[in-house]
Amino acid sequence: MIFYLSFFLLVIGISIFLAYISMRDIYDLPEGGDLYGLFLIKNPRALTREVLSEIQKWIRKGNQIISLERLYKGNKSALAIFGPRKLLSKLASLELVELEDYTKVDRSSLSAWEIKKTPPLAGRLNLKDTEQVWLQYVLESKASDFRLQMRVVHINPEPEKIRSSGESLKVYKDFIIRSITPLGKEVIQVSPERLLSSLLPHR
Repeated sequence: MIFYLSFFLLVIGISIFLAYISMRDIYDLPEGGDLYGLFLIKNPRALTREVLSEIQKWIRKGNQIISLERLYKGNKSALAIFGPRKLLSKLASLELVELEDYTKVDRSSLSAWEIKKTPPLAGRLNLKDTEQVWLQYVLESKASDFRLQMRVVHINPEPEKIRSSGESLKVYKDFIIRSITPLGKEVIQVSPERLLSSLLPHR
């Protein structure tokens, strides 16, 4: 009897361990994740203080995850927004076009950081054609300002130039799920005007 009980407990323990191994790299999307989407902003000049105010109202009303993302590849750049499809569909002036998720890349070629400082002004980066830089601002609302989590991902396909660390992969996964780190770690507060100047050049 003791033998069978021990064997049963051993089987249960192995099953739990295997389940943990298979699930530990799975990250949850925001609640209702299938209702979220990533969109190219075809008309970035329409991203104004008034549009940000509307986004602030949405964030205050519910547990919404919304992020603004400036994407660079070589000498080209684009602006994207991630959030609930139903809400973003109201921003017709931005001329949104839904994108496939661009984050599916070779993880050995990336470095990623969370940064706690004032967002840099938008501008050109001196990148090779094969290099990419993604700037992500995950938004929370605080009074008239935003609290945001700023993440940077640098992708260089030349393997001798970069080695992806465990910390980079962790930040990269946080980048994908676009979450605000609990307890305010590396979260900063910025005005809407400063946020716009970091997303739109020559503003």
